[in-house]
Amino acid sequence: MKRATVILMVVASVAGSQEPVQPAAELKKHDFYIGKWSGTIEWTMPGMEGKQEMTMVYSWEGPFMKATSEMTSNGQKILETGYMYWDAAKKQFTMNTYTNFAATPRIEHGKEEGNKLVMISEPWDIGMPTGALVSRSTLTKKSNSEVDFVLEFKMGDAFTKVAGATFKKK
Repeated sequence: MKRATVILMVVASVAGSQEPVQPAAELKKHDFYIGKWSGTIEWTMPGMEGKQEMTMVYSWEGPFMKATSEMTSNGQKILETGYMYWDAAKKQFTMNTYTNFAATPRIEHGKEEGNKLVMISEPWDIGMPTGALVSRSTLTKKSNSEVDFVLEFKMGDAFTKVAGATFKKK
């Protein structure tokens, strides 16, 4: 018991004397995302055809870019909260996203391709009859207040577009 108390005191002392961890420079250059965005997603995925309004809010939370989104589809509210960071060892972005329609997070890895940020998910089991899903999301910067969004699902060996939108910062 005495040893545990000493360890906690040391950890608290070290944590209290350090500066908060800041976002990596590679992530910080995407700070134009910070703020509230809205757009209309047009779905072509079977069972979700049509258009839904979506809002996203980006903010900094320590070294992470936090992204929250909200959309209503078929009367059901879909909520997501994601944390993106720069993985210096792998020289890529990683994002862990938690949603109210899956018991496990979606884990995505990505890179910049010119004015695009392209993220590809690890296989993600959300209980679909087809099994685990791999997605690719692409955000294309048109300006500091407008981005295009494309969502694709891997079908066989190729990605197929299932949704697209233009989001504008409010």
